[in-house]
Amino acid sequence: GERRVLPFKGVPHFIALAYAKTMRGVQDAKGNQLGKDDYSGHMLKNSTIKTRLANIAGIMKKFGESGDPLYSPQLTSCMAEWADEDETVQAPAFDMHKDMMKAFDGMTAAKWTSYDKLRYWSLLLVQICCMGRTSCMTEYAPTLEDISLPAAAEMWDTDGLPKYINVGWRDWKSRKKSSKNKLYNIMLWRNHLDPRFCPVTWLMCWIKYSGLKSGKVWGAMCSDLWTRKLAMFYGFMGKPECTPHSIRRTAAQWAARCGDMG
Repeated sequence: GERRVLPFKGVPHFIALAYAKTMRGVQDAKGNQLGKDDYSGHMLKNSTIKTRLANIAGIMKKFGESGDPLYSPQLTSCMAEWADEDETVQAPAFDMHKDMMKAFDGMTAAKWTSYDKLRYWSLLLVQICCMGRTSCMTEYAPTLEDISLPAAAEMWDTDGLPKYINVGWRDWKSRKKSSKNKLYNIMLWRNHLDPRFCPVTWLMCWIKYSGLKSGKVWGAMCSDLWTRKLAMFYGFMGKPECTPHSIRRTAAQWAARCGDMG
């Protein structure tokens, strides 16, 4: 048949709107509307959608598109609604002092084995310090081979523990392909004020008594198992509404309180 040329340049507004709705998960690739029960587990946040559309718009402008080539009143309205939804479902933070005290006391009183207490408490403290996702501590967990201790004698305390530990990750969710398998170290410092909340103390104890000699630091662990354990910690805190993302939110707030503006 005869080839028709559509009378517009770039991406028309209705395609941009459909693309945004598909990313949000409110419709599938064929344009069929989805209910919240169908998409709530895999929808992208409004901020992510906005970034992706802005990247496309930036490329289009380089090729001569003027004004704002993607945004329409309908899309702007949808994104404002999604922003409100995201605000209401943000993961709540917990108190790094009071709630962590409750979590520690609850774990101590729980009928967990000493092995499990060492394993899960050290994992929790390290995850908070590195603002890690659940997948960072399970699927992409660091290995014992990528943990390094300071070489300088002055970096060791008189009790035999190092002042810091380097914990290295080689991969994590959404890391660039060009950077995969490249070691990225995060330095964890001792908490001299209260050893109950010291990641170095607990991680060193876990490494010593776990019996693990190689492989992932906390052994084989799926995200579902760690999510269930986190729910138990939140129960000890009296904060059952917290989610795995609450760790990242709390850690970011604590870092800002301590003066980290990065």
